Amino acid sequence: GIHSDDYTIIENFQKNYLENLFNFRTKGQNIFAPVNYYFVYWVYYFAGLEKLYLYDLLKILIHIVSFVMIFLFISDYFENKISSLLTFLFIFYPIHDSNNYWLMTCGFLITLSFVMFSVFLIKRNFFISGFIFSLLSSFAFYASPPFVIGLSMIFFYRKQYLKQFIIILPAIIYIFYYLFFKFYFDDFKFD
Repeated sequence: GIHSDDYTIIENFQKNYLENLFNFRTKGQNIFAPVNYYFVYWVYYFAGLEKLYLYDLLKILIHIVSFVMIFLFISDYFENKISSLLTFLFIFYPIHDSNNYWLMTCGFLITLSFVMFSVFLIKRNFFISGFIFSLLSSFAFYASPPFVIGLSMIFFYRKQYLKQFIIILPAIIYIFYYLFFKFYFDDFKFD
């Protein structure tokens, strides 16, 4: 279902979503969390208050994809049975309830699953796809840099500095991107 701020977003999106789809001067979410905005928030326009099942279908899809990505990351450290249990607990732990039931906060799960998957890929020397997933995770949510930088420490401790650079570069790009829009456009307003 929908909760809290969802009602406000549905109302705003029903009025002017398509006109402001690429208008970065009027919306904070589409500029500072573009992956989350364009991959998740579109459903608010199409589902509105009538098609509530679309929210649940999107949440289910996000959780399935995230489960697979996080499982692959954890499976590097544990056997498959334990990895699947840890992945399940990681995603569905009771204090993570807002991430599981509120579509708006699924951005945290998307961010974590993308960065964990990028570590999984880069460990296997899939540098380009690892970089792409690190880039997606960095731009998925405004709280992404600590996750990306924190998980890049895996490569730092192994003295694999090139791999660390590949995963951390998108976070650095995002930090400069964020600061550019925050300070260059001092009249920037959020909805």
